[in-house]
Amino acid sequence: MIGEVLAICTALCWATSPVIYRKTLVGVDLIVANLVRAVPATILLVTFFSGSGGLERVLALDLRNLSLIVASVVTGQVLGDLLLFKSIMEIGASRSSAIFSTHPLFSILLAFLLLNETPSWIILLGGFAIVAGLWLINLSMAGGPKAWSPKSSLSMLKALLGAGLWGLTTLILKIVVRDVSPLDTITLRMIVLSLILLLTIVVSGRLVRLKGLKKTDFCMLGLAGVVALALGNLLLYTALRLIGLSVAAPLSSVAPLFTTLFAVVFLKERVSGGQLIGMTAIFVGTLILMIF
Repeated sequence: MIGEVLAICTALCWATSPVIYRKTLVGVDLIVANLVRAVPATILLVTFFSGSGGLERVLALDLRNLSLIVASVVTGQVLGDLLLFKSIMEIGASRSSAIFSTHPLFSILLAFLLLNETPSWIILLGGFAIVAGLWLINLSMAGGPKAWSPKSSLSMLKALLGAGLWGLTTLILKIVVRDVSPLDTITLRMIVLSLILLLTIVVSGRLVRLKGLKKTDFCMLGLAGVVALALGNLLLYTALRLIGLSVAAPLSSVAPLFTTLFAVVFLKERVSGGQLIGMTAIFVGTLILMIF
């Protein structure tokens, strides 16, 4: 029972951050914001990591796995999350989170193309549910077929492209965790993320924008990073040890439903019947992909 509760708490952690981003990212440089949220989470994970004897394991890490970890950071938490941030600001936390949650579909497609893994009919059914859900959300956002909006579709495309990049990231991590423990992988990815973002900000002359952030922005972004990137991942890691992937993954995948609830309550976002049906279809499809 403890493992199940931790998996649900993981979903709550992941669901909270998009709502915080929506309230905080207005007028803020997205790369700077990504660094501000990453650093506190990195410090927390490194502290936990060091206490568990992780430094010795890092020194023994081979170049292949280290390269794959760096690649997963670039595709996922740099490029993928940047597209998610943009989408959240344009179409809201609830819709973008629902679309972004389709990343398991892209992982399966890439596994089929690159690893020759053949999906079963139930997996194809889950993929169909996701595609139908995306179509319903796009149709509802545009106000119907006659009121199709290129702008809203472009915003959806950003979230979908971000999901695709995270699908690739998941595939890369699937290879990494064969040799490296999940906790070591999570911590190393956060260290690499912070270093890449810091280097990007210095080279691109964004340090001035970092100094221009309000204290409340620092606090809110730092809180989002700690909750989602550190606490959420640590809870998931513990849940995986207690109940395994087959149970923990589906329970933690309910995050978009919590995000929708939080967005309606705290951000006053309006969700139409069509959008709600579309989000539900995406959730059911994602659940099928994660279970089977």
